[in-house]
Amino acid sequence: FVAPSITLVSVSAPADRQGRVTGSLQTAIALGAVVGPLLGGVLTPELGVEVVFRTVALMALFGAALVLVMAKEDAGTRRQTTPAERGPRALLGAAIKDLREALAIPELRGVVVFLFWLQFGIGVTNPLMELFVGDVSGGDSAAVARTTGALFSAMAAVNLVAMPWWGSHGDKVGHARALKRCAWIASLALALHSVVGAIALLFVSRILLGVGMAGASPCAYGLAAAELPLDRRGGGMGLVFSARTLAISLSAFCGGLLSQWVGIRGL
Repeated sequence: FVAPSITLVSVSAPADRQGRVTGSLQTAIALGAVVGPLLGGVLTPELGVEVVFRTVALMALFGAALVLVMAKEDAGTRRQTTPAERGPRALLGAAIKDLREALAIPELRGVVVFLFWLQFGIGVTNPLMELFVGDVSGGDSAAVARTTGALFSAMAAVNLVAMPWWGSHGDKVGHARALKRCAWIASLALALHSVVGAIALLFVSRILLGVGMAGASPCAYGLAAAELPLDRRGGGMGLVFSARTLAISLSAFCGGLLSQWVGIRGL
């Protein structure tokens, strides 16, 4: 539902506020991802798994009802098709054509590549972070686990705070320029990870990485909105989202494989 939701707010928002509204939506999704596991962990021992699943299902149904009642969609932003063009084969062919046309736009192609490698860089290192914390701190396993959790929480908190700001910043200076700044910040943060010798510096590196990562999604979606016409925006948003998802699916395996040769700092 992520790509359709971003498309819905994108076609409804003014052109000069694309990053801001996308950043707000991304913040809501990220906040749910942070708060959800915490609530689930607290409530499951008290209420049981079945009650938690039923509650979540009702909340999802309530969210769907809100969209049905409150979300307004201009039918004029949809592509005009004949009945023959609405069959499964025709829709699949149109989707493939949309992807090809989107990837033919240099700016959008650059965003897809950038998002893939940025997410890949995070994904190859995150599963090994606890081992890395142990190497840096030399503490016992309980202390290492607490520190690792604090590092991820700090990065998530910074991400939540910075995401709406990056969206507004992209609207003001241009989303392509904002994405370049995100890339420089994230690259610097990942480079710092390889040379840290103390936990305090590792916290600085993670916070800096959270700042750089925060701008990637809202600015990427904002740029896609600027480059694509309204009736093709859904395919472009899906392409941007898929780039990150593909990186997530490949990165953990590649990280474990590569670390055997180059080590965690080399990674």
